Amino acid sequence: LQEVVSTAGRCSVSEKEVPLLLSFLHDMGHLMWLDEPGLRDVVILDPVSYLVVPATIIICKLTPDHEDTTHHFMASHRECERMHKREWMLLKHDGVLSVKLLPILWEKYQKQSEALQMLMVKFGLLVPLRSEAAGGTISQYLVPTLLAPASPNDPNVTNWTDGVFSSCYFVFTLSEELGQSSTVTEADLKSAGFLPGGMFERIVGKALSWSQDTAVGS
Repeated sequence: LQEVVSTAGRCSVSEKEVPLLLSFLHDMGHLMWLDEPGLRDVVILDPVSYLVVPATIIICKLTPDHEDTTHHFMASHRECERMHKREWMLLKHDGVLSVKLLPILWEKYQKQSEALQMLMVKFGLLVPLRSEAAGGTISQYLVPTLLAPASPNDPNVTNWTDGVFSSCYFVFTLSEELGQSSTVTEADLKSAGFLPGGMFERIVGKALSWSQDTAVGS
């Protein structure tokens, strides 16, 4: 941010006007700047190289399956498996990231590690798991997109409650005609509807984060 202030000053933009300038450039998609504690000092000119590349070291296909045997395995992944076998298995199979792995996974991004964690939490890519035993500090994150899909035959899914409940439906479509319709059929959804990728994972992450913020400790 101080570099931007200095550069702006040479262009006759005062320091107090810099936040307005950065907000405008952010809204126009020319850079990324978030006026929030811990992030406002970072002005990101290339979000892909700054955020997306290191994020995809964590958020990638770590385990092959019967439908697709390909998987993403880097040298840093191999080093995590060698140095922290238990934590690595926890990430692969349960989608839980230990902060012990970050110095290895983000060896090239150590200077921005703290900002990266804050950005990934902000965009729902990581969910902090607070530990009361550790005084509320964060030693693990849930990675929602690495959660294993539930089986439709899982009794915890099919028989999740014995009580009376109400259902709410959200319909996603790009069809203006369907958007104006008073009724929507299953055939309409199959032909003109879609399901946003990662929606359920994001909901799980939001619900977990909310429960940690509102739960009353014993």
